[in-house]
Amino acid sequence: MEMLPDDNISLEVIKDFTIESISFNKHNKPSVQPFNIGYIVGSSGSGKSVLLKEYNREEKYVWAGPVCSNFRNYTEAKNRLLGAGLSSIPAWLKPYEHLSTGQKYRADLAIKTKNDAVFDEFTSVLDRNTAKGLASSIEKFIRSNNITGVVFAGPHRDIIQYLKPDWVFDTDIGCIYEETTKPEPFLEINI
Repeated sequence: MEMLPDDNISLEVIKDFTIESISFNKHNKPSVQPFNIGYIVGSSGSGKSVLLKEYNREEKYVWAGPVCSNFRNYTEAKNRLLGAGLSSIPAWLKPYEHLSTGQKYRADLAIKTKNDAVFDEFTSVLDRNTAKGLASSIEKFIRSNNITGVVFAGPHRDIIQYLKPDWVFDTDIGCIYEETTKPEPFLEINI
């Protein structure tokens, strides 16, 4: 359980804003086992990243040379890059540092997606149509390769139907549900 600090300044802030206690008790690690895909969704500051750390830590990867050359062979490169929604062949031939932010995110998904992987800010750097395509392609890649325990976290509800997670944990209300037991579909509002 993570509690507020008890230094003098923090105590004054708590007193001034009448915050009695804050903890992440409502964020119990979902126990749906085994699973392929989990999704933690909620607004900024609602505890998504804290809960995500219950599963694993996000890995760093050091890229070298063309993106496609970072895989064991051509078949793996093709399957993983397409599975992560990076379908631009010219992008495959570029060094990682020359990719756009969205392309880098998808390249990272391609190289890091494995059992028990975690990904924070899922689709946050992508436009919403690209995000939906990515959610669909990564879902198919994970399930077709029987990858298990992959947990994504992000603020976007519009990708849930495309990601098709085995469970969703909503940090805004502290509720977990499986797709088949979801009480109400989320409303998608496009402005």
